[in-house]
Amino acid sequence: MSTPELVLVGATGYTGRLVARTLLRRGVPFTIAGRDESSLLDLIAELQDTAQPHPPPIGHRVVDIESHSDVDSIAGPEHVVLSCAGPFHLIGHSLARAVARRGGTYADISGEEPFVAWLMKELAVPARTSGALLIPSCAFESFVSDMLADRLCSREAIYREIASYYQLGSHATSPGTALTMRLVPHWEPAAFVKGDFVATGPGEIRRSPPHPGIPEGQVAVFAPYPEVRFWGTQYPTASALSFLVLGRSEAALLGRSARSGAADKATSSDVTSIVARHRRRTRPGPAANRRSSQRFTVMVQAIDETGDASEMAVEGSDPYGLSAEILTWVGRELVEDNAGGRVTGVRAPSEVFDADRFFDEARGWEPALVLR
Repeated sequence: MSTPELVLVGATGYTGRLVARTLLRRGVPFTIAGRDESSLLDLIAELQDTAQPHPPPIGHRVVDIESHSDVDSIAGPEHVVLSCAGPFHLIGHSLARAVARRGGTYADISGEEPFVAWLMKELAVPARTSGALLIPSCAFESFVSDMLADRLCSREAIYREIASYYQLGSHATSPGTALTMRLVPHWEPAAFVKGDFVATGPGEIRRSPPHPGIPEGQVAVFAPYPEVRFWGTQYPTASALSFLVLGRSEAALLGRSARSGAADKATSSDVTSIVARHRRRTRPGPAANRRSSQRFTVMVQAIDETGDASEMAVEGSDPYGLSAEILTWVGRELVEDNAGGRVTGVRAPSEVFDADRFFDEARGWEPALVLR
């Protein structure tokens, strides 16, 4: 069987460029795909100017990912698609649906729980039928915590709760992340509580010290990351939650923003105005020095049916750089068929990739990811 073509969608965006540079640095041949050919050619020239000697080949394809006919050209079994084109719940449906129908392989960096819920509900059966494999959330958010949970938890044990806690040293966001944060309240994200998925907005669940992973003076606020969806379906647990650990003033600001978003939603269900405002205010993402100074800790805690708690954590820096390393690693594993046998359907990362292998390799990355 010939080696599948690795296709990077959304390469001209902030995180997409980081992924393209990482693929190039790792010596992985790939193709970039997008609707504007001049932007694609400019990016290839930029990448080649900064590449080391003897770089891998970079191809390009003109594809509008919101066009049903266009996406078919990269959605078959001869392709592995890596998508950085978001917000996914706004523009990602056509590409994912085409891969599920045509039997291709797909991974993305979505941190949007509502999009992952849609994938699992609408595309799991078509993907299994066609032999397709779709793996959402192959980025800093959710991929790392899902791999931690795979090491920490047993799918045979019974849990009261599995929860993730993200503690970030600063909050440098890309333009795409900022837009997604504004849109999420309009998409009715969910938490898994008492054995069911319940609509729960950002900040609607809170926890304070004393609690593992929450320092004095800080508070944990619910953030609807996709691992909630993964764990609520993978593990026998009563609850699955994800939290951002913030200072009290930041938590209060998040609460006001969530209430404002809810009020906005009550008056208009159309997100067009939000997207239009965002595009008028487009700004560059965080510079490399700011990214590298952003330290983080991610902890997963599991509470079993007797009330005993166990935790596992990782620490590192530069979440965006780490996302680029993760998606590059995922692409290589899928192209080289190191994913532990061909599984199909819509799958959580830990259902496809070996957690021990991932953490062993991630220790040597730049930025590195270290088990604590």
